[in-house]
Amino acid sequence: MKIFFNRLDNKGVSLIELMVAVSVFIILISIAVGSFVQSMKTQRITLALISANDSMNLSIEQMAREMRTGYLFCTASIPAATTTNFGCNNLLGDLSGDHELQFVNADGVFVRYRLNPATFSLEKGTFDSICPGGLGPNPDGFCYRPITADNVKIAEFVVDLRHSDVESNPYPPRVTLIMTVTSKEPDVEPLNIFTDIETSISPRCGQNGCPSDI
Repeated sequence: MKIFFNRLDNKGVSLIELMVAVSVFIILISIAVGSFVQSMKTQRITLALISANDSMNLSIEQMAREMRTGYLFCTASIPAATTTNFGCNNLLGDLSGDHELQFVNADGVFVRYRLNPATFSLEKGTFDSICPGGLGPNPDGFCYRPITADNVKIAEFVVDLRHSDVESNPYPPRVTLIMTVTSKEPDVEPLNIFTDIETSISPRCGQNGCPSDI
């Protein structure tokens, strides 16, 4: 018995067919890889923003705890009811008067919170003659240190202070902090994605001092 083979059935893949198949494969892989890379980038951006907001919330809580037992609150544009040698009219680098907050904390120490426009970080300043590291104080007599994490960028910091200017006013003021926050991560910063945060703090003490001090 003779077996005959059809040579047409044993025909191989032509070069054109191979090129078309490879081209379709490359296109599909490119689409899949591109979507995966974009998803990973979106995830990194989301995590960076969440991390920045969480870090900022911790800083706000730290500030709020100190403010709740503070008194003599003032800004450059809203002076304290009681005049002191460290009055808010001496605040430096705050042309509008509403980007720095000064008060006296529970330990009787003058404290300032401000935005450093060079590093986009919030700083806490305490009136002291010797700063950490053996450095001397700033010209205003305060030693400043950052209280926000390195991954947090604060584009705006505004203080809305409400209290009576009457020196005998025993009622506590209301301090509202308004901040515009983003992340310093390289994937996030060029996108200009900001989160507006606003919080209000009502100190337990009167504007001119705690009840035990008045």
